[in-house]
Amino acid sequence: MTTNSTPPKLQFFDLNGAPLAGGKLYTYAAGTTTPQTTYTDFTGVSANTNPVILDSRGEASVWLDTPLYKMALYDSTNVLVWTVDNIGGFATLSQLAASGGSDLIGYLPAGTGAVATTVQAKLRESVSVKDFGAVGDGVTNEFNAMLAAWNYAYPIGANLYFPSGTYLINNESSFPFNQGSGVVTALLDCNNMTIFGDGPSSILKTSSVNGADVLQLNGLKNFHVRNLQVQSVVSGSASGSNGLSVTGGFDNITVDNFWAYNLAYVDQTTYIDGGGAVSIQPPGEASTSVMGSFKATNIFADGCVYGFTYQPDNDFAFTQPVSIDVDIVVSNARQGVIVGGAETTSAVSANSGNGVRIRCQSINCMNDVGISRAFGIEINAQIIQTKTAAQLLLSPNGTQWTSIDTIADVIGFICTYAKNSTFAIYGNKKDCRHKAKIGGAFDPNSGQGGNTNNCDFYLNITGTSAGVDVQFNDAGGNIMDNSRLYVTPSTAITLPIEFYDPALDNTITIGPDTRLQNIALTGQIGWTQADGRTVNHLKYILSGDLSTRQTTSSAASTIVEQWVDNNQSRKLAIRNDGGILTANRSTASAVATINTVVPIYNESNALIGYVPVYTTFTP
Repeated sequence: MTTNSTPPKLQFFDLNGAPLAGGKLYTYAAGTTTPQTTYTDFTGVSANTNPVILDSRGEASVWLDTPLYKMALYDSTNVLVWTVDNIGGFATLSQLAASGGSDLIGYLPAGTGAVATTVQAKLRESVSVKDFGAVGDGVTNEFNAMLAAWNYAYPIGANLYFPSGTYLINNESSFPFNQGSGVVTALLDCNNMTIFGDGPSSILKTSSVNGADVLQLNGLKNFHVRNLQVQSVVSGSASGSNGLSVTGGFDNITVDNFWAYNLAYVDQTTYIDGGGAVSIQPPGEASTSVMGSFKATNIFADGCVYGFTYQPDNDFAFTQPVSIDVDIVVSNARQGVIVGGAETTSAVSANSGNGVRIRCQSINCMNDVGISRAFGIEINAQIIQTKTAAQLLLSPNGTQWTSIDTIADVIGFICTYAKNSTFAIYGNKKDCRHKAKIGGAFDPNSGQGGNTNNCDFYLNITGTSAGVDVQFNDAGGNIMDNSRLYVTPSTAITLPIEFYDPALDNTITIGPDTRLQNIALTGQIGWTQADGRTVNHLKYILSGDLSTRQTTSSAASTIVEQWVDNNQSRKLAIRNDGGILTANRSTASAVATINTVVPIYNESNALIGYVPVYTTFTP
């Protein structure tokens, strides 16, 4: 291929301005008399004669091949018309071959103060995986192309574009955006590079025998994912594949507009391997890596084993400034959201927290939210169910998620052992075993016991439960205490009696009815009329004593306080003037021996006399 040139059809004129028919154009290397070749077209295959003989219009096609030329123009009788040296400013053939010419073309962004660059530099700010040989046909193994793109992009923070298509890796590997599968000792800085596509039409897919997560971000920081879908296929029975799995520590990882559909999983009878849309699996306490921030928004998971899961090693996680923020819609999954770690191996602080906040919409999931051994988290979840409980046991392929799942496992919210946390769960679990299950779990080494405590629960879940609406979970004495549970009447009319055990110090509210434990009040309590505003009576402390005051009238007959029976009939009352009203009084025509007397005191608490108490009387 030839180089660029002056306009490919040149016209020359004599000294009188007439076309130089039959003229002769000699070309030399700049500053010399050494002939320099030009070409008839851009291919650079056919050379011009030297001199170039002009046609009847004084024209010729002249393509240059080096940056600088010397030219001499003669008429047909060999009379010199002009000579010009150092003609150049054009790309050479080798330059064009190396860059396509884009590094020779200037680019100036609009706006005052904009800095000029080249077209090539501008284009390289974001590169396509197709620039590295990716095809996107769903058949070709793209691993080598992805590896080349990764090795180019992350050191300079270049964004990596996946045009619409299916990009397949089928060599038992994940997409290579990670530090490999080894132990991470320090996070790899990806310089804020972003991998992005055209939305759900840009599909990243793994096909393996033994399982390969699609995106396994092992030990990365400053890395971002946008507008991509993930899929996976597994043909063996060893393990499944997750969509996006964060392992080995992390920091400043963001995910936005991310779709995961029908990810491959393997039923291992007692658990399921793979099949999760987004998961965070931090390293153990022996790791020298770190955990920082992770934010995921607009996540859509359908037909997956779970939508989002965070499984911290609590001993290690509590030493890290973790910030995890997730916004997800999960449909047709076994479990919508899971947060929970294994038993701790050493004592932890009572004020520990995992720094997790999740907003979830869970649609037709067997379990919507599951919490176990979670510290300092916040979850807001809406439940939507249109299927029967039996249908929720089935995966998209029509078989049970696991062989051990039963109707008894269809539960909206499960919390076994949470501390310092807040939960708001609402929606419709129309056909289930329990709407919620709350209690404790075993954690013998934590130093904090296995109870759920210091938590706030708000449950507004409609639907029909085959068992109790809200189950009290007792795991060997690990239960719920020192927490606040608010349940709407549509969630449950009654709660298991265990929640009310005074020793547990729980505050329980069902609709407008509240059971309060160990209340200490400062100030006064007012009782109002039906309007909710007009206060008629007050309870307060006066000079160290509990006092009652009526606020309606100063009349002597106005009642200050009264006592009634179970039919609301008044039996005893105290008037403004200190008089006593009683419904259980009688007249007597004769009395017997005085049995005892009751002392009566005045307003100064001085004894003023006695009221006799007779053993018998005659009406």
